[in-house]
Amino acid sequence: QDPSRYEALVESQEAHLAALDRTPASALRDYARAEITLHLGLSQLMFRHLVMGGYHLRSGYHQMQAVVKRYPAFAPARKTLGVCEFAVDSLPEGYRWLLRLLGLNANVDTGLKNLALAAAQPSDFQTESQLYQALIREGYYKKPQEALLLIKRLTAQQPDNLLFAYLLVSVSKRQHDGDAALTAYRARPIGPAYLPVPYLHHMAADLLLYRGDY
Repeated sequence: QDPSRYEALVESQEAHLAALDRTPASALRDYARAEITLHLGLSQLMFRHLVMGGYHLRSGYHQMQAVVKRYPAFAPARKTLGVCEFAVDSLPEGYRWLLRLLGLNANVDTGLKNLALAAAQPSDFQTESQLYQALIREGYYKKPQEALLLIKRLTAQQPDNLLFAYLLVSVSKRQHDGDAALTAYRARPIGPAYLPVPYLHHMAADLLLYRGDY
């Protein structure tokens, strides 16, 4: 979301795609190419380059469908396709025209099935798949318990993981458990090895204001 980094980001994504095109086909190669194409499309849409962004988003989506069809046991592709299918079918009605224009069709149930397969199968992306699955159930289906249990377990296993700490603060805050959210915020890992996450401080400030600690 930093405009000063946009041009370099797009050039890097395009360079990686060109390198992958010169690489022999495999499940990982095809998955990486589809994943980068999706990210390229999202980057372009973020900065209102709508034509190229829509083209790359559509291309990446269809590439990921092809990867799943060609390599049905490759869990990472099911993770990304599942998230895409869920996102496409759960968009508000006002965005349906854009999906029709891009030729994107999907089904929430199919997306969740793909995500469940990725979450159940050991891979480098299993934890990410489990998090997506749990957060969708928390946010979309209003079933927070699985997300809370998973993120508490991950935070306990990896107390030096700032992403897990962020998620614990965020989910606890959404579930109106301010004490747990502030405890997680204060216990988060800090130091020069970590990128700054200003939104963490924003969430903590909100919680403190709610309790009158001005």
